[in-house]
Amino acid sequence: MTLDPVSGFRVALSLEGEGRLLLFAADGAPAGAIEAPPGYRLSHLVEAPDRLLVVGQGEAPVDGWHDWHFAIDTATMTLSRAGPAY
Repeated sequence: MTLDPVSGFRVALSLEGEGRLLLFAADGAPAGAIEAPPGYRLSHLVEAPDRLLVVGQGEAPVDGWHDWHFAIDTATMTLSRAGPAY
């Protein structure tokens, strides 16, 4: 598990199906899950200096790229495209 410095949650990546992020509180209690965005399969976590990102591999290119870094928003339990992954 990897610590998300923004939320304080511990994050694990499940590769089952299209992948999803499993969130855990500091005490280890489950805190929720975030599914892969439609058309993407989650690949791996990336620790950036200020936040934790997840790479999604797309079925079709968006702006010329198949793979994107996604920012994790634990408040809304969503992922948003943050930039190409290369």
